[in-house]
Amino acid sequence: MKIVSIVASLRQDSWNHRLSRAATEVLKGKGVEVEEASLAGLPLFNGDLDDGTFPGPVAALRDAMRSADGLLVASPEYNHSIPAVMKNAIEWTCRPPNCWTNKVVFGMGTTPGRSGGIRMHLHLSDCLQCEGAWLIPRPMLLVPNAASVFGQNGELLDPAVGDQVEEAMTVLVETINTMSGAKA
Repeated sequence: MKIVSIVASLRQDSWNHRLSRAATEVLKGKGVEVEEASLAGLPLFNGDLDDGTFPGPVAALRDAMRSADGLLVASPEYNHSIPAVMKNAIEWTCRPPNCWTNKVVFGMGTTPGRSGGIRMHLHLSDCLQCEGAWLIPRPMLLVPNAASVFGQNGELLDPAVGDQVEEAMTVLVETINTMSGAKA
C-alpha cells in the first residue's frame, strides 16, 4: 500500500510537517510506503496554462497522487480556511483526469491556537468531496496548541495525541483496504 502525504504549508519545519511526520512513522510501522509530495514550486493555476500538459511541479504532484492508494493531507488553518497553496494544488490536480476521484483521503491539521483547524477541515472537506474524493469523517485529528504538543526536534510530547495519530492512521489503512476490496 502506498500513501502520499501532502502538507499544505510551505514552511519546512511547520507544525503540520511535524504532524505529518508523526503520522508517517505510524504508517511505516504498519508496513505502508509513504511518499511526501511537495506543494513548493507550483505555479498559480491559470487557465491559459491548462493545455493538457502540466508544468513540472504540477506533473510531479499529479503523478504521485495517481500512484497512491490513499492520500494524507496535513494543513494549517489560514484565515478560517485552507491555505492558498492547498487550494491552488486542488485546482491543478482536479484537471482531467481528476487525481482526487475515488481516492481515500484523511485530512488533519494542527494550529498554535485552540481551534485545531476545524474550519480548515470543513473547507477542505467541501473542496475534496465535490471532486469525488472519499474523505474519512472520523476520527478527526485536529490538534490545538501545537507549541505544547511538539518538542524542539518535532517529536510528539503528548502521548494522548500519539494515541490519536495511531487511531487515525489505523482507520486510514483499514478504509483503503475496505475500499480496494483487500482483506485486512
